[in-house]
Amino acid sequence: MKKILIVMMINASLFLCCSANKELLHLTENQNGLINFAIKDFLRTEKKLSLQDSAFSIRIKEFGDSVLGIGIWGVSDFKKLAPNQNNKIGTNYKGFPTNYVETNDKLFYWFDSTQTISKGLIQALSKYRRIDSLNVNGFTGIPDSRPHADRGYLEEEADYYFCKCKVFKFKKIITKVIMGSYPPPKLKCPSPLQARE
Repeated sequence: MKKILIVMMINASLFLCCSANKELLHLTENQNGLINFAIKDFLRTEKKLSLQDSAFSIRIKEFGDSVLGIGIWGVSDFKKLAPNQNNKIGTNYKGFPTNYVETNDKLFYWFDSTQTISKGLIQALSKYRRIDSLNVNGFTGIPDSRPHADRGYLEEEADYYFCKCKVFKFKKIITKVIMGSYPPPKLKCPSPLQARE
């Protein structure tokens, strides 16, 4: 009887592991999936940073062919996005976010080259008081919301580094230095060609 119980427990744990891995694989099939994974990890593991603000900006940076960096930092209440007539709903401008996630009463936003500014994004930014105006027909340019960004420093940021071809392999760094201003950690990622073999 004990042997049967042990075998059942092992099978159950293997099933749960496989289910968790399938969920992670589904989450990380593309760049936005990796962003969502980083947001979930940030909320779960970085309580000190996640409790400081209600809105967070996300930076995405590629390091060569094999590493994708995702930085998450809090945007304080007095740092707001500035409206401008150059952009409108339905357009895409690198200085303004085009994608967002609202979760756990917090807003995360970033620039996604495949998306355009939406009414939903403007409403979310307004709800969290991160935009200066409700003039939704013309916005462009995020005023720099990172303290001391001109010197390459900020208050604190959670930087995630993912292997593009092996997404289960990643490293996280909590830093006051802007991603790209310091060398990324070594991950030993396979190149895209190696991953296909």
